[in-house]
Amino acid sequence: GFDEVAIKAYVTEFFKDDPGSAERMLQTISDRPDLEGGAYIPMNLFIFCSTFKANEYSHPATITECYQGHVSELCSRECEKEGRDVYIDPTLSELPKDLQDLLRCLGEIAFKGLTAKPSNYIFTEKAIRKAFPEIKVKPHDSLFKGLLHLHVGKHGGYRPTFSANFSHATLQEFFSALHLSQLSEKDQVIFWKDHISNPSFAVVLRFYAGLTKLSCKNFIPSCFVMPPATPTTAAPPNVAGATLQLPAKSNRWNPRLLFLL
Repeated sequence: GFDEVAIKAYVTEFFKDDPGSAERMLQTISDRPDLEGGAYIPMNLFIFCSTFKANEYSHPATITECYQGHVSELCSRECEKEGRDVYIDPTLSELPKDLQDLLRCLGEIAFKGLTAKPSNYIFTEKAIRKAFPEIKVKPHDSLFKGLLHLHVGKHGGYRPTFSANFSHATLQEFFSALHLSQLSEKDQVIFWKDHISNPSFAVVLRFYAGLTKLSCKNFIPSCFVMPPATPTTAAPPNVAGATLQLPAKSNRWNPRLLFLL
């Protein structure tokens, strides 16, 4: 990952034609602990910078919105290449049906990969064809709007085959959270009751919180809910307004309160 020096160098290079924007981006990262905590991951920093630029040099309120915007930008770009004039909302709402189906299938394959034992980050041709049954021929990156990357290989040294993966594990975690948010409330509760303390799903939980605003709260153990302030008990420092904290043993993204997402 990046340290502070590498973060500054990356942002400076990204905005090399506009030094003022680089300074504003670095100041934004410094001012926002959620961005600062995620910027050490190169994929995150690329998304932060791209979103900052696409958003006319301002930043969405949450990291989840950054990822939604990133997916929106990739889909828009690929649709333009296809000659399609399609508006794609940065929140990924009201999408054309083919894009809805694409994101749904990406969510399913991402989720199955993360919940496999051990977790799976590279998907075989069989898994891809099962997740995307409409693919009848050899696929290419544009079919997935750049959200999955294909790798061509050989099966037994003869028949061409392929595998695929997300550009970073964090993007797979975002799509896993998207998949979870679309399940029935009952299935969401069942999953989180089993996994909320599992550090492997810490980032998924952050994205899930950002996508759903924690509309489904039945899975939250009472030990994670901050007690309301009373006249005799002051609210804990630095958590005013927060309702949920992650287990302390999770160390992904320098654990932050979920309200930041």
